[in-house]
Amino acid sequence: MFGDLPKTASGANTQALIVLARALREAGPLLGMTDAPTAEIIRVADQLELVAQEEDPNPERLRGILANASGSALGAVLLSVISSVAGG
Repeated sequence: MFGDLPKTASGANTQALIVLARALREAGPLLGMTDAPTAEIIRVADQLELVAQEEDPNPERLRGILANASGSALGAVLLSVISSVAGG
């Protein structure tokens, strides 16, 4: 889906990360969760987009944002999406 988008010199597909961040931000309030998990999803999406929009995004910062989200509501949402896409 994002194979034709440009990549940065560091190899990160920043356009795909920006699309993901924006989709998460839009979906967060629609997931029927309480305010705290929704705010966490939006916070992570905001961080992800800010770093991805930098002229030379730091791949370690991007990995750190995603790693920190893995135990959060966002991690649960992403795991659910991945499982449903994989047929699990």
